Amino acid sequence: MKFLFLLISCLGFLTLGHSQSVQYAATLQTERSKLELSLQQKITQTIALPLNAQNEAAWLEAFWAMELMQVKNKAIEEALDQQVLAHYDQLSLEARRQSLETIYALYPREFEQAIKQLLPQEKHPKLFAMMVHYLRRNHQGKALQKQANAYLLQNLAQYADHPIVYCLKKDLEQSRRARLAQRPPLPDLLQHPFPGKPWVFFSFQRLNRDYPGQTVIRQPNGQFVRDSAGQLFHIPHLARAVSNFPGYITNGNTPQGILSILEITTTDNQFIGPNEMLNMVLPYEVPLLRFAHESSFAANGEAAYRAMLPSSWQNYFPIWEAYYAGKAGRTEIFAHGTTINPQFYSSAAYYPNTPSLGCLTASEVWNPQNGQLESSDQLRLIQTMKRLGISHGYFIVVETDDQDRAVSIAEVENWIRH
Repeated sequence: MKFLFLLISCLGFLTLGHSQSVQYAATLQTERSKLELSLQQKITQTIALPLNAQNEAAWLEAFWAMELMQVKNKAIEEALDQQVLAHYDQLSLEARRQSLETIYALYPREFEQAIKQLLPQEKHPKLFAMMVHYLRRNHQGKALQKQANAYLLQNLAQYADHPIVYCLKKDLEQSRRARLAQRPPLPDLLQHPFPGKPWVFFSFQRLNRDYPGQTVIRQPNGQFVRDSAGQLFHIPHLARAVSNFPGYITNGNTPQGILSILEITTTDNQFIGPNEMLNMVLPYEVPLLRFAHESSFAANGEAAYRAMLPSSWQNYFPIWEAYYAGKAGRTEIFAHGTTINPQFYSSAAYYPNTPSLGCLTASEVWNPQNGQLESSDQLRLIQTMKRLGISHGYFIVVETDDQDRAVSIAEVENWIRH
């Protein structure tokens, strides 16, 4: 995940320790209001400008601000139409990508005709996939599938083996809901002896990432971490990106599959905040030996990833999303806390959780009057890991079903016991 334009300096005081003693000035209501006003002004000023080389940096920051604060209005819509899409073929690759992401995140139907007109000329695998997914949300029939496959043959033949093209073809062949109905048994995954007897984090998510999932921890001996009363240790995790793109697309949802936890670390990113986070990597992001925590494999790439999975899961395509996301070049997926103002998302199903650019976010509640941390699932996770001596392991994201509700710990307990 790339934190573009999150370089606003952290403000004022912060103290680390238990949640009662952590304070962070950026969460003060006064500071949040200043930031929101500044970003609103940035958007208003920028959309009056043409998107060209001179103004591109301002436009990219404005795109990010629109997504962060969920800002959409007629003036922005007109600017996207007249300043952006009307000159799409003159834009840089990053300006095209970011504009498509913003449109996908905020305007699910408004630009359908414009995207339809641009699709036949698009020759970049990622941008083509973004356009197809934009159209596909409202058109699931065979017509779009046939048209998209024709354009792939016509304009992207040289990318036939590209991981994004491969994943897109899979999405065109079969809906994610249909694939999920073929999911192998969860116990096969939960009981699988991953190489090296590592700590394994399982994050159970819904198909609809608007609903938070639950993360639990399996010890090297195969038992799950529980408290003195026998209750599973767990924390809710939102694995939804603000864009809600599939996980193999830049800044899309946290991809399903095996990620590797390298370390507990910190960041100076204002929107993550002062609490420590898990630095995780996808396949291809680091050498295999580091990804696999020194466990050796007879082969690299696809064969190595396959060997990490239980046999019943090896041909289940959704669990390969992390593999193909990494192969496509996606990076920087963390499990972290949040200092983002949840009011930006007050109408969303995941409120008061805040989405990210593809990471897993844990709930943190900050007092807007004094900047004090009142509660933090992230801090609870880090403290538990340190108490148990966990510094690395695997983090496995798996979608369980397509219910439209948050994953409950009672469900997780049932999956573990059966």
